[in-house]
Amino acid sequence: MTNAARFAAAHAETRRIVAAHGVSYRIQFAICLKAAYAVAPTAIITTEPQTIEALAAEINSRKDVASANIWKGRRIYVNLYARNTSFRGDRSYQLYYCADRGWISESGKGTTSSDYIAALNKFEEEVGIEG
Repeated sequence: MTNAARFAAAHAETRRIVAAHGVSYRIQFAICLKAAYAVAPTAIITTEPQTIEALAAEINSRKDVASANIWKGRRIYVNLYARNTSFRGDRSYQLYYCADRGWISESGKGTTSSDYIAALNKFEEEVGIEG
């Protein structure tokens, strides 16, 4: 789909929503534009069943991932290169994939560096982690 087509589709969807619900046009148009230009998540999470080992290898191949370690055959703990060990929040942050629960991204105690937060947000957006 071309950019012009995406813009036109976002404009038409915005007009439909505003007419139906009476919400602010500017805010709704921003939401529709964001949705129209959203990039599909990378192929880390596929609809096909994968083994933990295959998923860990896929995650490890990313340029921003320092390591992806398998724990007890159920979880893959991910460490990003942006992690600064002088910040306690960076050290205690838990980013992992659980076979039962999916992706988990939890902050621990302490201050987290802004570089690490930016790297986490980028990783979460590309992989499709919600929350």
